[in-house]
Amino acid sequence: MNIIRWPKADRGVAGNIEDADRLETLIGKQVTVVPELAACQYGEWSGRSLKAVPTEDLSLWLRDPEFVPPGGESRSMVIDRVAHWFRNSGIENETVILIVDADIVRILVLICLGLDVTLADRLDILPSSWSILSYVRSWRLQALSLPPDKVFF
Repeated sequence: MNIIRWPKADRGVAGNIEDADRLETLIGKQVTVVPELAACQYGEWSGRSLKAVPTEDLSLWLRDPEFVPPGGESRSMVIDRVAHWFRNSGIENETVILIVDADIVRILVLICLGLDVTLADRLDILPSSWSILSYVRSWRLQALSLPPDKVFF
């Protein structure tokens, strides 16, 4: 296994309580749950396979970032809440470890690079992978979707 050493984190942030508990175990520090970094809420689609979602609805979801699945939230809504947090997080002078859903990673990377966040579907992020964003005068992408057997502590 290749091990990458990463500086100790000043703080940890997670999108939900389960991930916060896992990250606390890894870094040995209290982790803050930030609702703005929660995974997309798919409403009635949650837990269903894509084949179980009506074809027309899925097509609308993929074409229209404003489309809201029944009882869920649109991609635009997710992008807005993540972008708001990222721009107001004040993490420029800290080492912060985030544990968030792959969709949230995609959005953060695109914001970091100053790209149109509607291009999120063009980034493949492995489940349980590591990505590294850093800030030195501006945001930078250092690593994207490293396999989960990499260690950063």
